[in-house]
Parts: sequence; C-alpha cells; structure tokens
Amino acid sequence: MSRAKLYCSVALAGALAVAFAGPASAQPVDQRTYFTFSGPFELPGSKTLPAGKYTFRVMDSPSNRHIVQVLSQDGRRLHATVLAIPAQRQDPPSEPEIRFMEAPANTPPAIRTWWYPGRTIGHEFIYPKSQARRLAARQTEPVLTVTGNGQSTDDMQKADLERVSASGDETVVTADAAPRDTAPPPAVERVPEPRPRTTADARREPRTELSRTASPMPLIGLTGVLALLLAGALRFRRA
Repeated sequence: MSRAKLYCSVALAGALAVAFAGPASAQPVDQRTYFTFSGPFELPGSKTLPAGKYTFRVMDSPSNRHIVQVLSQDGRRLHATVLAIPAQRQDPPSEPEIRFMEAPANTPPAIRTWWYPGRTIGHEFIYPKSQARRLAARQTEPVLTVTGNGQSTDDMQKADLERVSASGDETVVTADAAPRDTAPPPAVERVPEPRPRTTADARREPRTELSRTASPMPLIGLTGVLALLLAGALRFRRA
C-alpha cells in the first residue's frame, strides 16, 4: 500500500470516529434537563419552589440511590438535593417529563418521578416520613419514603425504604424488588355491546320486500289448468 493510500485510510478512519463520537457525546452524563414550571411545586424536605425555570441533574454517587440536584436555570444556585431510586416504564419518553402526585386545588403538587428522554429508567423521589404521610393521605398510589424520622440526605440514604399508603399502611421495599412501573396503563377502547332487538325496533326498520302471506301452490295449479285449456283449444282448432 502506498503512503498516499495509507494517509487517506487513516484520515477516513479518524473522520468516522469523530462522526460517531458526536451523537454519543450529545447526551450529558448527568442527564442535565431544563424545565419550565408554570406554577409552584413541592420537593422532598417540604421544599416548595415558585414557578420558573430550573435545571435538574444527577450527581455521580457510588450508592444504589440516585442523588438529584435542582438548581437555577443557569446552574449557579442550588435549590435542593433530593434522593431517588430507579423507576421503570415500558415506553421511553421522547421529551423530558415530570410526573406529579395528586394535589387539591390551589395546592402545589409534589414531584413523583423525573424521566430523561430516550430512557426507560427514571428517578422516583424519596420523601421524609412525615411529609410522605401527609402526601399519601390524598393519593391513590403509595408514596416512597424511608423508615425512621430522618430528614437529612445522609440519614435518609442509610435508612431502609418503604411505601406509605393513604390508609397509613407501611410496606417495606426490599433491595431486590423490581423498580415500580409508574407509567399509566394503556387506554382500552371499550366497544359497546349490541343492544338486543325488540318488537319496536323491528317495526321501525324499513321493509325491503313484500311480505309473504300465502303459499305459491294455488298459483301453480291455476297455471296448469290454463295450460290444459290452451292445449285443448289448439287440438280443437286443428280438427
């Protein structure tokens, strides 16, 4: 191979490496996402933030619990540090997504999960016990919390996980438990069952043929008699 061909091959390989590395590096490692909230919202730790633009990102942590930071839009001011665990869904979202818990009117909703586009694994936020009990009282699904009354991130990171329901029941979340699928179930189109026909319905239907009230046998007999009479007339005429 000549030197010119060798240089061209190396240059082509380098160009392809840059081309394939570009899309791979387009997604930030910390899943940095920018959200614009039209109203106030609640975070773990009874932290309520006003409407505005915020940055969500994941901190690098060796533990099995995610550490999520909520910052100002420019990333200079830290508003909250939140613990979360992996949450799973079947369909990856095409856009960044926040899912809230149920909330009464004029009450800031609390964030349940945050989803990064193109990923089926999201982040379910962990709430302190007292806050989780308050939020669970108005939910149809249990709220993720920890055992004990720890409020700080360090205390909650060491405590065991559990879920508290609207009735106050607490269920322990084991380490080998599968992540919760918090995606809503697919809509089922209900086809109405056919209504049984009634006499009134039959009367309202238009007729497409005349009703048959008599047997065709008399008509056949009359045709036979006419044929015999015609045959007799023809024979009489020939005679």
